[in-house]
Amino acid sequence: PFILEFYFGSSINNINLENIINIVDNNIDNSYNDLDNKIVEVVNLENDSKSYNKKNIVYYNQCDSKWQSRGFCSINYSMCGNGCGATSLAMVISTIKNKEVTPLNVRDYLCSNNLHINGGMNYSAFTNTNLFNYYGINGEIIVNYNESRIYDYNKAKKLLDSINNNYGVVLLIPGHYIVIGYNNECSNNQVYMYDPGNQNNNKCYTMEELWDSTWNISNRCYNEKKCGWRMAWRYKEG
Repeated sequence: PFILEFYFGSSINNINLENIINIVDNNIDNSYNDLDNKIVEVVNLENDSKSYNKKNIVYYNQCDSKWQSRGFCSINYSMCGNGCGATSLAMVISTIKNKEVTPLNVRDYLCSNNLHINGGMNYSAFTNTNLFNYYGINGEIIVNYNESRIYDYNKAKKLLDSINNNYGVVLLIPGHYIVIGYNNECSNNQVYMYDPGNQNNNKCYTMEELWDSTWNISNRCYNEKKCGWRMAWRYKEG
């Protein structure tokens, strides 16, 4: 509020009304400028928050020399040959929690809690409540095993929207798990593939390009049920 004070003893004739109007106008202008500055500050804070939440996925390779020859729940299987699921989960968890959670850490949890099968990941591991609680994350399945194996716009949009909303996504393609997620090199209609088995595949893709690149990756699509995007899970902070 703007208050004009008139002191006893002063004469109204001595008051310059034009000056009073100018003072009021200036005060109003300054108040609106302050308000504009506050609005800009709030918008900037919101933008900073969004950019902070969106960060590149931490990358691990299942054939890293640190663990490539280590067993995967059996001496008959190795991290390099069978650790793509554990490595993919390690990427997502490390990114969400902003700390190092290695593929070996995840492998140890999976093996100790019987969340593996025949040298690979048990699908139930990806939505296991105890695993979520242990690592402090939340997750859900967004592409089901029994869905169509043809390119589907709605399925692609679901994956892209998840990534644009700061989820890390583990995607099961023929015989292999990968992570798709945010990367600052990509445009808004692209996702980044983080392939734990082949770093050469790590780049930005449109959803159509991702489909074409993964539908029969490494010629593993030997029947229709093994082709395309077989299953997908998305994860966020718990």
